Amino acid sequence: MIVCDVGDGEMPDLNAQPFAASSSALIVVVRHAQDVETDGLDALAPDEPVPQAQVAVEVVIVPEPVDAADFQCELVVTTGMIDIGDADHWDTMHLPSGTWLAQVVVIPADAPDHVEIVFTPTSAVAP
Repeated sequence: MIVCDVGDGEMPDLNAQPFAASSSALIVVVRHAQDVETDGLDALAPDEPVPQAQVAVEVVIVPEPVDAADFQCELVVTTGMIDIGDADHWDTMHLPSGTWLAQVVVIPADAPDHVEIVFTPTSAVAP
């Protein structure tokens, strides 16, 4: 999953890590759509497609950083808009221009199917 400023294509190098960031983009490795649970697959009809795994992404803007995160970085948003997505789907959301602390919480840690991204203006973060 990628979170990036709409106007900047500076993608970080992942190097097989679960997280990576540049000044304007964040990558989080999540559960792959083909990583499905095998329980119940026998009940599918022969011509019925295997349902893809789903990943829920929650984005919140808060005035103060959260206490615990699996990863955090600063993101510079120059356009006032960020893209969030993967190979199959993208959404664009408004995030005021500026520097933001992005904190990421993933559940479960090994193959996340739930990602929470918490944005806090860096002006609210103690040095």
